[in-house]
Amino acid sequence: MTLRSLRCLSPNAREEESSGSELRCLAMKLPQVIQPSEISMLMDEYTVFQLDTLESAENIDEYWRAAFDLKKGDGTTKYPLLSKLVKALLSIPHGNADVERGFSENRRLLQDRAWLTLESFNGIRHVVSYGKRFDSDPSSFTITPEVLKVVRNSKKRYSERLALEKEQSAKRPREEPEVGPNSEGQDIQKEVESTKKMLTNAELLIAYGLKTKDFAEVESGNSLLASGKSRLEMAIQKLAGSRKKPARK
Repeated sequence: MTLRSLRCLSPNAREEESSGSELRCLAMKLPQVIQPSEISMLMDEYTVFQLDTLESAENIDEYWRAAFDLKKGDGTTKYPLLSKLVKALLSIPHGNADVERGFSENRRLLQDRAWLTLESFNGIRHVVSYGKRFDSDPSSFTITPEVLKVVRNSKKRYSERLALEKEQSAKRPREEPEVGPNSEGQDIQKEVESTKKMLTNAELLIAYGLKTKDFAEVESGNSLLASGKSRLEMAIQKLAGSRKKPARK
């Protein structure tokens, strides 16, 4: 859906009837760029923009550069919200290098952390990505009242999610693992269960990415799935070897 909506940025799409709804869809997916309360004003700007006189250009960069240069009588930007959104959309990376870097980051995050939920995994990825703006130096990050408010809200949602998961877990019947009395077998069994959870998270991530047409989510899920399968094979081999050993008396 997102990729399809990006067609509205084409120089030839300005006169198409669907371009307005596609632009609205993109704006709603980027609340950090265009606030929900600003979407109505954005669409008003785009309606006027469609009626404006603009030199035709085949190159998308030249086309939007000309649009950004349009000014009002007082010298301010003629379409401030539209310019802000389009600049954000045109800066979205779309090469293989970013995907490969994503694979590497996923592998580092998932090392010995198979119990990460999708929410925690995505949260860590967002923090790492945002930290690059400050050269990954936490001391360079400015703490403002807005940041503190966001952190408090995030902690509140996190606590609510943990409470809900705990409640749901208590309602599910407990299954006793089929392992022998030796602690080694129990540890391996836990590793198997942990890896199965990783695979489940990977499948959910891929399904979510396919549903939302988010290529980055699909790639993250595939990376998680490959890592989980490898760990599961190793854990099963260890478990099989453990069960063949005679029990200690």
